[in-house]
Amino acid sequence: MRTPSRFVLTQNCAISKELPYFKFDVSEWLLGDISDESLNMQGAFIRCCALYWAANGDLNITKLNRKVHKTTLKSLINGGYIDVDNESVLISFLDEQLSQFSDLQQKRSKAGKISAKKRATSVEQVLKSVATQSNNKEIEIDKDKEIDKEINKEVDSLLNYFNELTNSNVFVSGKKSTKNRTLIKQKLKDFTEGEIRMVFEAKYFEWQGTEMEKFVQLSTLLGNKFTSYLEQANKLKQNPQLINKLKNGKESKSEKHERIMRQAAIELQAELDSGEWLP
Repeated sequence: MRTPSRFVLTQNCAISKELPYFKFDVSEWLLGDISDESLNMQGAFIRCCALYWAANGDLNITKLNRKVHKTTLKSLINGGYIDVDNESVLISFLDEQLSQFSDLQQKRSKAGKISAKKRATSVEQVLKSVATQSNNKEIEIDKDKEIDKEINKEVDSLLNYFNELTNSNVFVSGKKSTKNRTLIKQKLKDFTEGEIRMVFEAKYFEWQGTEMEKFVQLSTLLGNKFTSYLEQANKLKQNPQLINKLKNGKESKSEKHERIMRQAAIELQAELDSGEWLP
């Protein structure tokens, strides 16, 4: 399908107040392959797009199957209108828009943290390098490029580390990497590269060889429970003996049961505090 890019379709779904709509090009829709499909299939694709946008691009195939008829959804996947990667749904033209919006937020956030310790040195170098330029517009463009380069370097590092740690093969570059890169960029607004690595390590060592191992995915680790995962990782960091047991698979059944029960209690309390359990 050709990528839609203009017409604005508003939604009532509770997503970011800053961006409650996605761009949609009517002419490309009418001239694209989707217009040759049945009206039922076209309607199903629009529904998929709305659900995907409402979820900020974090939608798995199981949830989508509950909202869209399985046969129709299978036809959309086979027709190349929707991709699926490790249970995660991918809609390329929406991922591009989410990435653009995330990049804009990232730049604004970075500009407000120029003096922060995380990137003080690199940002200072950018400011010095452009201070001699007389055109303010050129200064802003150069600064944005440096920030983009720095952010992308961190994203590359984290994706490669995740693949190496978990023996996975998630997309690092190319069109299908957009969702993975967006997930990490969103977390880098509030957390450091080192903190994200800690979560990768803690949950991988904890879940490997268990029924939970299937959840060692970027969409899970970088989802709305990331803060609680980070708290667990910090506590784990203070217990080198337990870290070695997890890495070497030598944790006893009683120790494992006690740890899982503690973790479940922490996560339940976090949900109760946040009100996420309410209908």
